[in-house]
Amino acid sequence: MKTLSRGAQFSVTVGGETVYKKLHSVEESVAVFRSWGFGLLGKDINQLAVSKLDQAKATLSKIQELLKSHPELAASLANPRIEDNWDYKQDKVTVFGAALRHSSRTQAKILIDKFIDLWLYHLEYGLADLVFNPTVNYGVNKDNNVVLIDLGEPTFEREDMIRAVSEKEWKRAQNYWAPFYIPRSVVIPLSLKPYYRKQMLRRLTPEVVTAKWRVAIK
Repeated sequence: MKTLSRGAQFSVTVGGETVYKKLHSVEESVAVFRSWGFGLLGKDINQLAVSKLDQAKATLSKIQELLKSHPELAASLANPRIEDNWDYKQDKVTVFGAALRHSSRTQAKILIDKFIDLWLYHLEYGLADLVFNPTVNYGVNKDNNVVLIDLGEPTFEREDMIRAVSEKEWKRAQNYWAPFYIPRSVVIPLSLKPYYRKQMLRRLTPEVVTAKWRVAIK
């Protein structure tokens, strides 16, 4: 098995066509935050780690319940298999940022459209990823469909979604405004930013969130 990455909530390894995501202990999460320099900011790293891990457990629990009644949603989440200890497995996909960089300009625009389509589709089931970091938190599967691969942070509250869209939270996402310390590999390519911005402004509005909210499960 090959280790791919370590986030604040999970370590990620891959074996064959399956990706394994193991929930961190508090100590492991603290170590990740410290490796990102959070200790230098005087934050309560331990409490931050506990909060992020609790968030992952709560979110995965809600996704698990949603999949029981709506199994058709599984493909859009890379077919997760959630275990009792909150570790989970997913289908192996190409991370969205890599897919953008290895696509033609026309193909990359189509992928951006598919990412927004997926975000809107998930609204119909009452969930949304408000981190707005598609280059890392999303992937492209073997059928060239965009899927959500980070399941530890979506929200299920309509008010949070409306606020995020109203305040254009996606503009503050690191993959969009690109601070100097993050790898170029996770930044939306400069040539695609105008298209991404145009489509996000046009298609992600409070009115759309209200219209699509939970229509699939009413």
